Amino acid sequence: MRSDSAGTAARRRVRHVRRATGRRGQLRRHAGAGAPRPARAGAVLRDGRPVPVDPARAGHHLLARLGDARLSGQPGGEHRGYYEHVRGHIFRPAGTTRSDFFTAPQWRADRRIAHPYVPDENGEPVDVIDDRQTFVGTPAGGSFGTVGDLVRIVRALQRGRLLDPVYAQLASSPKVPRAQSAEEAGTGRPMGFGNYLTVGSLRNNQWVLGHGGGAPGVSAHVQWFPDSGWVTAVLGNYHRAAEPVAERARELIVG
Repeated sequence: MRSDSAGTAARRRVRHVRRATGRRGQLRRHAGAGAPRPARAGAVLRDGRPVPVDPARAGHHLLARLGDARLSGQPGGEHRGYYEHVRGHIFRPAGTTRSDFFTAPQWRADRRIAHPYVPDENGEPVDVIDDRQTFVGTPAGGSFGTVGDLVRIVRALQRGRLLDPVYAQLASSPKVPRAQSAEEAGTGRPMGFGNYLTVGSLRNNQWVLGHGGGAPGVSAHVQWFPDSGWVTAVLGNYHRAAEPVAERARELIVG
């Protein structure tokens, strides 16, 4: 039986992962696997060659594995797993129309799914879909959707269809300030706050909540403005294309 002190330490570590404030180990995963496991090594094997794994994404995988463990103790949970849990608790309740986890062969074959492009040494866009390292998306990223679906997910969260309103407020309220780099501190960019769900910032006395991210040739950003009710979503299949558009939207909405 676990002692009270050990249980408290475990809960503290989970909170650190959810706020992205704790130290995380690196991951090893096999290409095509949907659930990496913690390991000492920070590389994976793909066709016999080592492929680096970003340790900063470890927390997303850890939380998904904790969720898998919890689901396995529920009736039918052992057959659901991470992907079906997301479909059943986020995509469908939010009313999304084209969001899902697609495999690499589906991505290549379906003309509705944009290919990723990055600039070559001459600045010309190059399709890098064959450079993708995983067979299907992971908890750290890799699902597909539309800007309309991103807005639907935010609206569903705001309307209590994904979380009870009190827990949605708890998850999105500021928890800890995010450190700024020396370059950011000199630009006057507002201080960001980490929480369980998004990154928040105060601009002209208004909260901006949201999150962005991407990979080579993939760029996404969604944000909402609780004081005015605006929601913006940006998706791009060019390297780092979404953030300038999202920043311009922030300027237009809150100044």
